[in-house]
Amino acid sequence: MQDKIVAVKKEGAVAWVTMNRPGSLNSLTAELCAALKQALAECEADDDVRVVVLAGDALAEALHRNGRRCGRRRGLQHRPCL
Repeated sequence: MQDKIVAVKKEGAVAWVTMNRPGSLNSLTAELCAALKQALAECEADDDVRVVVLAGDALAEALHRNGRRCGRRRGLQHRPCL
């Protein structure tokens, strides 16, 4: 997955769509949105896929979780964006 900003891995009826932009913490750009759109279209076209799991690169996920913990210690409240 080194070269791709979005990778699709299929395991039976589950498709894992993983964003791979750890340097920017997987922030949404036009390039990433286009790659996600293409990956999701690929999943939709595959009759074997029943579930799509959207994931982020492990480093970005770890930094996000760590930031949330630090915010709680400082009395800040984490608010989900969705």
